[in-house]
Amino acid sequence: MREVNILGVLIPGLIPLFCVSVVLLWVFEKVFRLFKVYAKVAHPPLFRICVFTIIFCCCGILVYK
Repeated sequence: MREVNILGVLIPGLIPLFCVSVVLLWVFEKVFRLFKVYAKVAHPPLFRICVFTIIFCCCGILVYK
C-alpha cells in the first residue's frame, strides 16, 4: 500500500482519499437537497452510504490505476 508523507509523518494513502470523498459527499448532498432528491428516495441514510461508497471507490480506482 502506498503511503503519503504529510509534515514528516507517513500515513496510508487512503486517508486523504477518504477526506476528499467526505468533502465530495458534502457537495453532492447540497446539490441533492437543492433538487429535492431525498424526497424521492425511500431510505436517505442508505442512499448517502451508497453515494459515499461509489465516490470513495472511484477515487481509489483513479489513484491506484
